[in-house]
Amino acid sequence: MKTSSATKYISVWLVALTFYLSAWSEAGCTEEQSRALLGIRNSTNGSAFADFDGKDCCSAIGDLLWTSHPPSSYNVIDDLEEHTLAFCQLKQLKHLRLIDLGDNKLEGIIVSCLGLIQSLEELHLGSNHFQGDIPSSIFSAQGKIETFDVSDNQLEGDLSFSIFANASTLTFLNLSSNRFHGNLPSSIFSNSSKISLFDVSSNRLGGLLSFSIFANASSLNYLDLSNNELEVETESPSWVPSFSLNYLNLESCNLNKKTGHIVPSFISTQHDLALLDLSHNSLEGSIPCQLLFNMTSITALFLRSNEIKGSFPNCSANGSPSLEMFDISDNHINGSLPKDIGGLLPFLEVVNMSSNLLGGNIPWSIGDLPLKILDLSKNKLSGTIPSSLTTNESPLEYLNLSEEIALEVACHEECVEWKDCKFLIFLITVFQELLSLNLSNNFLTGSIPISFRDLKSIESLDLSQNGLTGKIPSELVGLTSLSVFSVAYNKLSGRIPFEQQFPTFPVQSFEGNLKLCGDPLPRKCSATDQPVRKDKSHRIDEKEGN
Repeated sequence: MKTSSATKYISVWLVALTFYLSAWSEAGCTEEQSRALLGIRNSTNGSAFADFDGKDCCSAIGDLLWTSHPPSSYNVIDDLEEHTLAFCQLKQLKHLRLIDLGDNKLEGIIVSCLGLIQSLEELHLGSNHFQGDIPSSIFSAQGKIETFDVSDNQLEGDLSFSIFANASTLTFLNLSSNRFHGNLPSSIFSNSSKISLFDVSSNRLGGLLSFSIFANASSLNYLDLSNNELEVETESPSWVPSFSLNYLNLESCNLNKKTGHIVPSFISTQHDLALLDLSHNSLEGSIPCQLLFNMTSITALFLRSNEIKGSFPNCSANGSPSLEMFDISDNHINGSLPKDIGGLLPFLEVVNMSSNLLGGNIPWSIGDLPLKILDLSKNKLSGTIPSSLTTNESPLEYLNLSEEIALEVACHEECVEWKDCKFLIFLITVFQELLSLNLSNNFLTGSIPISFRDLKSIESLDLSQNGLTGKIPSELVGLTSLSVFSVAYNKLSGRIPFEQQFPTFPVQSFEGNLKLCGDPLPRKCSATDQPVRKDKSHRIDEKEGN
């Protein structure tokens, strides 16, 4: 079978082929080892081990001992049968411990003869285009494979018991981002299991899975079952975990359907857990205090897109919470945020509470957090935005307050106010490092302040679905990092700026403004809409004529 023309000249990197070089340096090349390397050289038409003369094995293998990207590459063999032959020659290298062919564009099947390399401990084939299934002989009874990574390929088939029957030495198993289907084989998690990392995320595995199959996997610390077609039950039958997890991802696992979609109770025993993702599971009830405040090892907690209700918990903390990333978006959380949230969760850097029913004020203590991303959009917040969010020292890079009800700002001298009958909001002109700002779907009125020109790092600015009037300030063309821009569905008028990156913005960025004209809109501008050239001594008012 031939490889496709698109992959005829792709590179294959035999990275870090690790051998017992000390033994070879003492004994030199054995006849068998020499034949193996010569066989690989010949089957690759001299692309691999081109200078090998049959004598110095250490020198030949040393050319391939890299720990990162190698300085050169070898052309892939035109014929897949020859390619397979080259792989199978490796079985004669009795001291070969590691093969890394990851992150190439290799096609075809995984050759079964790789399982015959008795000394092989690590096999990395991830991020390629391998198809078919995993050969049942890849884990031979005499094998020593500890690390097996075939993630991000196009492999399929059942993960049957026969494949893993002899995989007693496995510690690292990554099968993620493939097309495996059927049930998960529970047999590989016996009392003797040594697996510490198990990742089958983003496949097509299905059926009912009892979490008790992992109970005796005492070495397990990384587990990812996310984004399959599984129904995972953690509460029955009763079981006691022997593992201590550091990473647990159960996103989209239809958790505990039979027991009321509750948060798994065994999590309370996981005192080393750093990341927990329970998103997209229809979980019910309230936010468990324990996850937020009492499991002090958790730094990343994701509960988005569930059916969680009630108010935000304001619990006393046992210990010092270390939470840095927190996402509870798309739930039904109501009420106010705790006034002392900055003290309760002092290390928060990424917060997403969008699409809930939160009301009341944004707590002033939230400005004391080292926030880089803050999304409170699509809630019912009102009151004042803390002035501490607007200081030069703020590390905030992304702020989304779109579709809020009524927010006011404690404005510094640098702030610009937008008013209606009852509404006061500011535009942040002191956020020198702000990358993204979304104020869409509010009740903003007045003109767009020229002060936006100070946001030199801004990459995304969304002011759509408001009541803004006046012109688009020509000074905004100076925001050269701006790649996403929208003022759609306002009451703006005049010519659209046409310099710098503005011609790259699509018509959707400006539609819904009946008095705007110029490209990319179909409406042509009249003579009165032509831009006015101002001399340097002319002072432009911050509110453009107001």
